[in-house]
Amino acid sequence: MKIETSQIERNEEAYLTRLPRTGGALTRPDLYVVARFLDIMYKNGSPMKRTNIQLRLGLNYPKFTEYLEWLIARQLLARTVDEEENCVKIGLTPKGLESYHRLVDWIRETVQGIKI
Repeated sequence: MKIETSQIERNEEAYLTRLPRTGGALTRPDLYVVARFLDIMYKNGSPMKRTNIQLRLGLNYPKFTEYLEWLIARQLLARTVDEEENCVKIGLTPKGLESYHRLVDWIRETVQGIKI
């Protein structure tokens, strides 16, 4: 059964209204978590569903949504509608790709032997 784009958008709006209220926006993100987030998105090579990202990242749901919204607000990630799968996926933006190379490469170069 194919769902219309407007239905997917309504589902996304419902998702956004159900986000956990953790006391405000992320103010001091852990750059290692940001690097892992960008690394997962880069290595996958295509937009992913939120659940798959969260599982690979290993963060609890409230923290995951804080980081996701922080990255989207800074235009490092973007939401896209996948009409074939009738869902919203998260993808790396050109700005996110540049940030990935700068941050992850710096971490790997500076802290040799660390697994991101």
